[in-house]
Amino acid sequence: MTGYPISAKALAEAIGTFFLVLTIALVITDPTSSQWGPLAIAAVLCAMIYATGHISRAHFNPAVTLAYVLLSDCKPKEVIPYLAAQLTAAGAASFTALILRGHPELAPMTFDLIPTLIAEFVFTFALVVVIMNVALRQPGNQHYGLAIAATVLAGILAVGDTSAAAFNPAVLVAFAITGFARIADLWPHLLAQLTAATAAAVAFRAMTKSE
Repeated sequence: MTGYPISAKALAEAIGTFFLVLTIALVITDPTSSQWGPLAIAAVLCAMIYATGHISRAHFNPAVTLAYVLLSDCKPKEVIPYLAAQLTAAGAASFTALILRGHPELAPMTFDLIPTLIAEFVFTFALVVVIMNVALRQPGNQHYGLAIAATVLAGILAVGDTSAAAFNPAVLVAFAITGFARIADLWPHLLAQLTAATAAAVAFRAMTKSE
């Protein structure tokens, strides 16, 4: 992975994030997809991780990038290209979903503050801890994509009705652009996600300190 230029890593991040967020945006704008939606999201995440993980480590998530930065495993010169690629791809994916769905009229989802904070924190923490342990600590692990996708699937099924199971600031872009949620209602998600990523980095450092 270290042999790839920043432009290649950013492109890999953009492609992976685009298809992840596009799938999520299509699911949330189609009420009939609720039964199979979580599986579709987990499947595309797993596929994109295996497709691009060897190039960029397949963050697809600014919170994951934050954790890598805190662990000094993401070079400072890579941070802005990664974040720009993730957020730009999320925006493009969201508008693509609107074109495909014909700008559906959605009633914005409402969230209870404390349950949302807890749900987003707990499962973002779980996601980042899994990523750190299977992708960073075990670089030769060939099952890391399945572990990461399974964590996301579990989170969606467990707290999808509570916080809409974002676990990713890039997904919040889709929530806002598609009208699935109001921008003003998404700050608890972002706060919980960034806090969880920080806590997960600290926990990972503590677990691997002896190494």
